[in-house]
Parts: sequence; C-alpha cells; structure tokens
Amino acid sequence: MKKRLTLWRVLIFSLLSFTFSTAQIHTFRLNVFTPLPQLDFATFAVTNDLQGAPTVFSVEILPADELVIFEGSFEWKDVGEAGYTFFTKFRTRPFRSRVFFNNTLGSEIRIESSENNSNRITQALRKGKPTGNYILTLKLFKENGSPYIDPSTGQQFVTSAALEFLNPTQTLEILLPIPSTLQDVGQVIAKWTPVQGASKYFIKASLRRDNRTSLENALSSGQVLINNVEAKDPTGQPTTEINLRNLLTGAEWFGGQEVVFQVTAFVEGPSGGQSIFSNLVNFYLKDANTMAYMTLVGNIVSIMQSLPGGVIPQSLINDFISGALQITGIKRDDGSDMPISEVMALFNYLAQNPGERVVSATFNQ
Repeated sequence: MKKRLTLWRVLIFSLLSFTFSTAQIHTFRLNVFTPLPQLDFATFAVTNDLQGAPTVFSVEILPADELVIFEGSFEWKDVGEAGYTFFTKFRTRPFRSRVFFNNTLGSEIRIESSENNSNRITQALRKGKPTGNYILTLKLFKENGSPYIDPSTGQQFVTSAALEFLNPTQTLEILLPIPSTLQDVGQVIAKWTPVQGASKYFIKASLRRDNRTSLENALSSGQVLINNVEAKDPTGQPTTEINLRNLLTGAEWFGGQEVVFQVTAFVEGPSGGQSIFSNLVNFYLKDANTMAYMTLVGNIVSIMQSLPGGVIPQSLINDFISGALQITGIKRDDGSDMPISEVMALFNYLAQNPGERVVSATFNQ
C-alpha cells in the first residue's frame, strides 16, 4: 500500500510538471513612455547593479512565472544620417516572466552578457547628450536559449519601439547672457531655449569668488543668490526670458562680482516627471566705480592713445573715459568669448608694451 501511494504521488508530480512546462507565452510587448524627457547615456548602459536609472520603458511577458531569457539591442541614427547602426546590446539570465520596468534590469533581472560598439559610443558621448533617434529591439528566448516562438505567427517573439525625445538636440541651452560678459547690476536678461512639454522653469544662481573654482562647484557650494526660483511672466505662466535681478532671494549682488547660474526645466511624466538641466553660464556685474573696471578702461584708453592719430576717433576715447561707453564683452578671432580675467591680463600687457604686440588697428563705426 505504501509503494502504491508513493507511485501515485510521483505520477501526480509528473503530471503537474508537464502541465507547467507546456504553458505558452502569449504576450511579449515593449511599452516606451512618451513623450520622453531629456536623458543621459546611463539610460543605454544596461549592466548589473546600475543604480538610479530613470523609468523609460516597461516590458510585458505573460502569463507570469515562466522561465525566460530576452536579448535587447539599441540602434542609433544620428541627426543627418540615413540609417541605423548597432549601438549596444545585452542578454539576461533566466528569470520569471512578468511585467517589469527598465530599471529592474541589472537588479532583480540580472544581465548575463553585453556588447558595445565603442566607436559609435565615443561619437555619441562627444555630443554630451543623446541626439538623433534610437530603436530598442527585444527578442524572447526559452530558458535553454532556444527562440521562443509566437504561436500566432510561427516566428520568434520580437518587439521593438523608437525612443523619441522631447528635445531632439537633448539640450536646454542658455542664450543670454553670453558667458563671461559684463552685465548691468540692475538688469541681467536671461534667455534660454524652450523645452517641449516643460511646465515650469527654475533658476539657481550663486557667486563665484575664486576663478579656480569650477562653475559646478560655485553653483552648488557658493553663496546662493537665487535659490531655484520659478521663472514666470507677468500672467504667472512659464517664461523663457526674465530679468535675473528680479529673482534675487539671497544676498544682494554688487558690481565687480562674478555670478554663475543654471536653468532647470521640469517636464511632467512617469515616476513623477523629469528635470532637464541647462549648461552653466557665468557673467560679471559691471560697476564703473570698481577698481578692476577702471583699470581695464584705463588700459584700453592708453592703447588707443598710443596708436597713430586718426585711427581711433577722439570722441570714442572720451566716451570711454566719461563712462558713456562701457564694455560688455570681448571676442577672440574665432568668435569665442574671452573670460574677463584674460581680458584684464591682455590689456594690462598691451598697455605696457604697445609697440611690441599691436600690429595694426582699425575702427569700424
């Protein structure tokens, strides 16, 4: 009797095992959350123990609790390119089928292997943020590595989707003020590119007291002047142009100081939305009474007066001396802006050695 019972249990277990092993996946779907906010390249770095990845897509593999493997690949087409090329791909270890999000990969769902196109990744990284278009393709496999066949098509389960970003260039760029320029104490007009889908823009500004301090460190650890204040127009709506002087929340600013600021756009979306950060821009507050500015003007006047008569009109020199004409910025030959510290050093040297370095001068009115 005992042997018969044991045999019966074995038969029941075998039948149950057979039933579970023949369950068929009927849903394999990739859902990308759109519109997507600005992302960084960590989104494409699928690896074990990667923390803090944003929620970008979900995958449905149903029914649940079947042992499966899937392979994912990103392809990239940069702006102006005709076709897509391989960017990166990965393959998971066996896991139980279910609905999950991309930031589950590498933690609950472990990565078995990955492969990268180093040349394309280098090209992409040089752009600072993802640009162009990406396609994510997923292929489903059984636990033993053989393709999982879709019973409705007779082909392997494959799903794909395009990643379309809110901002195609993946940048929130500050247009004004131009970096390293001199600005009036009472009016510093800030202007930046709009971000599609942004419901709010915030401004943060701090003092930089030492030019050896990076702009990033100055913004995060310097004396705060504007503490993430929302930029609004007179009607209370989000705006992309505003006078920073009207947003001061910390200490008052003064002529001669250097200020660093950044704009943050907030875009509603999955997992509470995303913040998109602009580049950092510095500027100097001018004051005709500051010693630095007076020294700069004095050096420029000395250089002008040392040039042959008639090259620089005397009226222009008088305007500099009286303060009627003020300097807002100086550019190099290539069009880039010269930091005020370099401007001071250059004109100080030229004022002392005009005959050695001033080759020619022209005045265009």
